[in-house]
Amino acid sequence: MRHSTISVVLLCLGGFVWNGCSSYDREQIDAERASDYTEIHTTPELVIPSHMDAIEVEDLWVVPEIEDRPLAPFFGNEVPRPRPIVGDSDLELVSIQNLGPNRSWVVVQRAPETVWPVMKQWIQDAGIEIRQEDRRNGSLFSEPITFEDAEADSPRALIDQGKLDVEISGGTDWIAVQLENGFRRGSTEVHVRYVNESSDAEVTSIEWPERSVSIDIERALLNNLAKYDASGYVAPTVSIEAANISLKPKVEVVEDEEGFPALIFHVDFTRAWATIQKALNNAEIDILSQDSANSYFEVEVSENVLRSKQKSFFRRLIRLGNEGTNKYPSTVRILMEASEDVEDMYTIKLTNVESEDSIPVEFARELLLILREHLI
Repeated sequence: MRHSTISVVLLCLGGFVWNGCSSYDREQIDAERASDYTEIHTTPELVIPSHMDAIEVEDLWVVPEIEDRPLAPFFGNEVPRPRPIVGDSDLELVSIQNLGPNRSWVVVQRAPETVWPVMKQWIQDAGIEIRQEDRRNGSLFSEPITFEDAEADSPRALIDQGKLDVEISGGTDWIAVQLENGFRRGSTEVHVRYVNESSDAEVTSIEWPERSVSIDIERALLNNLAKYDASGYVAPTVSIEAANISLKPKVEVVEDEEGFPALIFHVDFTRAWATIQKALNNAEIDILSQDSANSYFEVEVSENVLRSKQKSFFRRLIRLGNEGTNKYPSTVRILMEASEDVEDMYTIKLTNVESEDSIPVEFARELLLILREHLI
């Protein structure tokens, strides 16, 4: 009896020791292999038998040459981390933006293919017929509008009342709706135009009107549209017919020949200037000076100022600025350069105000990322 008990104990102890040793070996092996995939290994060339044609065993997948760029990021054996989305969450899914006395639009925090069916339903629920639609370019043009039996506070009633307020009588009334990509990722801008033709001739135009006949009526329609979308009366769905909507981006992230980052805005100067100013305010970056004539902002990015903000993306900038010996400047200039070849296209660059040295490239990337994520 005693011998069997001892045997059981010895077997259990042996199993425990064996398992422990195996676990240790596995942990050691895992630790040794943890960074294997970050190292480049070569394999010996294939030996081609004399009776075979070499073309039969050539590589089908050719590894492209790596472009030599002086400012290309170098990670060594460290795996690059994904770039974070630093912008604050936007609780307003639908909002109205105004720029000056004559420019307004609706911003919807959804993709164009989900906004398109809501816009069509808004027009149809208002008792307005669609004359022309261009799903690829995201534009809608209505038939001439009649005001008989228009419900109170409906788009038709708003137009009818608006005409009385601004003293427009008679003519042929119609509206146009245009979807555009927003500055923020996954957002859509909705622009509306109200047109009144002086004659009763048939409406055939499918060109986007530069401006509305009455900005007051346009804004009344935008306000009605924003309320309609925000009410959830029409559940946002992905429209199959609008799946191929191809809208030009308003902002792009690019790099020059040396790998230095920049942003490209596809808007006019007034919109580009106001957008950068708003983004800086949203990100709580202090503007030291601004000069619209020379197209630049100078902003404060000193370590003391950034530390006082208590923002995670500012703390990341501080860490990047203190890495190595290439410390970032305390003042950065955000410069807008107009394209010589393309109208309404501006390149947004960062320059060092304190010296002729360029800004550390990783710091510039992160600062532009902050600016990019706070655009609206």
